[in-house]
Amino acid sequence: MYLAFIDNLSNNGTSIIHDMNSIIKLLATSLLFIAVLLTDTLIGATILFIIFVFLFKLGQIPLATVGRLALYPAFFSLLFALIKIGQSWQEGLLIVVRSALAALSLLMLISTTPYNEIIYFFSMFMPPLLIDILIFTYRAFFILVDQIGNMLRNIKLRGGYHRKNLFLNIKNMASILGVLMLRTIEMSERMYLIYTLRGYDGEINVNRYEEGISLTDIVFIVFCLIILVGVIII
Repeated sequence: MYLAFIDNLSNNGTSIIHDMNSIIKLLATSLLFIAVLLTDTLIGATILFIIFVFLFKLGQIPLATVGRLALYPAFFSLLFALIKIGQSWQEGLLIVVRSALAALSLLMLISTTPYNEIIYFFSMFMPPLLIDILIFTYRAFFILVDQIGNMLRNIKLRGGYHRKNLFLNIKNMASILGVLMLRTIEMSERMYLIYTLRGYDGEINVNRYEEGISLTDIVFIVFCLIILVGVIII
């Protein structure tokens, strides 16, 4: 579901961010990603969230729909947050918020840029084996997200989730992670067999793209650079 939705959004969307140079957009998004990792205050994280909301609006990306994907890394970061929360609840909360913001930066990129153009950028300096892994991972990620959503829905429908029973919830979440790991191994083997039957010989050819750089591209990357510098200074 999410894979088809984001592919349709990145290939058919029309906005200022959609029309930017893919390489410039990827570099600018990397600056935002670094800014998220370097922010060490909740105020800074809040400002970054407001900036992402603005960029999502500018890119005509449905934040309510795509933003749900950001909740998954936030959920898995809870373990690290619980370790930090003993020292300071603000540090624990910041870990969760930063993981969600990092996911939003990547979601903005893949929602406005066809994945084959992103893969082309990495193919310029990465070995073919790693490029193939990125292609397989891209597809597998959204399939696993759908599976997690289905498993959580089934647990709720069968009474496996209770707001007041934390032990039961943790036990069921651990079971979900175990099943998900087994399905991941099974899916990777199945995908390899499918690609082998279709003639995969250890390398996927990536199409080349030639794009010009516009004034909008320059303004956007300068804007992201200013945000990064602001985070470092503050």
